[in-house]
Amino acid sequence: MILKTLDSKETYLLYTDERLFELMQIAIPEATFGKVKSISEALYANFKSRMYLVVGEGDAGTIGIIGLSKAVRGEAEIQHFALLESVEQLETARAVFAELRESRRDLTVLKIRVPHEKSPFFRKLDFSVRRYPDNPYGLDGDLCTLKF
Repeated sequence: MILKTLDSKETYLLYTDERLFELMQIAIPEATFGKVKSISEALYANFKSRMYLVVGEGDAGTIGIIGLSKAVRGEAEIQHFALLESVEQLETARAVFAELRESRRDLTVLKIRVPHEKSPFFRKLDFSVRRYPDNPYGLDGDLCTLKF
């Protein structure tokens, strides 16, 4: 998988798309500035990881925050993926990252392609959702598992 920064720099990940979609995904209903910031802060505190804003080409469910371990030779392990609910939340996430970058220089905004629902790759995904009221970040949300 290739993550592309907004300035066209590329980061190659150790794991493939299949590995990414096997990971647990937490959807954030009504992802306000505070909620997105809380998750970003928790990711940094718990995983000491780099966090990236992910932007897909589709609608809801194609935007999220990825937490990565420190990259070694351009490879990094995906620690967590927080899935946002709608495209409108992109600006909220950008605002959070802009504020966090003031104090943490290792935060970077990335842009990658996520399969659109009309894409032939989208049909390979199996979506399952269940209520997950008490997640480790203190936010109410749904537990979403995406896998091939």
